[in-house]
Amino acid sequence: IINFLNSSFKNFFFPQYCFICSKRLQEKENFICSYCISPKNESKQIHQSDPRLIYLDFCYVLSHFDSPVGSAVKEFKYKKNFNALAYIRDLIDLNLSEDFLLIDNPLIVPIPLYWTRQLKRGFNQAGYYSAFIANKLHFSKENLLIRVKNTETQTRLSREERRDNVRDAFICKNHKKINKRNIILVDDVFTTGATANECSYALKNNGVSSVGLIALCGGEID
Repeated sequence: IINFLNSSFKNFFFPQYCFICSKRLQEKENFICSYCISPKNESKQIHQSDPRLIYLDFCYVLSHFDSPVGSAVKEFKYKKNFNALAYIRDLIDLNLSEDFLLIDNPLIVPIPLYWTRQLKRGFNQAGYYSAFIANKLHFSKENLLIRVKNTETQTRLSREERRDNVRDAFICKNHKKINKRNIILVDDVFTTGATANECSYALKNNGVSSVGLIALCGGEID
């Protein structure tokens, strides 16, 4: 009875809210409401004719940006909420297509941050996501790319401005490891594809066979 009263007291005076949809949590709900707790399978492959796939051979998006997954991505990226990261891990584990197992000689590569931005944030979110994906698929993972330009954040830029912003922003290392490999880039968001295409361009100039992308969520801008 005492535990029940304590719980009721806390819920009344200090209500908790779902970090994904902001709905007030009920008793026995912890961090995430019962609606959001099970990641929905909204994954799709971007068609090869999509003009955003300039240097990318394929693009696979696990969810839409305006979804619980998109909320979880922002919650982890900007608020360092590791409960959101656990949610994303479960999404990857449940919804990542096993079709990727058909890729020959694969290598998982996270899209890097510039070193000062990673130092300020404390982590590269794509590093976590790529580790989850590599574990799920039993693929090797390598940090092959270096971001050599401290580019402006892409959020407020137009499509053309994004392309100009990341031009020549990446170089690749460990050239011997990537010859004839099929690279799977990993990032949190796919919109115009400017960043992923620039990474693909750098990799293909160093002998890789193909480059695709897995993104947690996707959307489009004008």
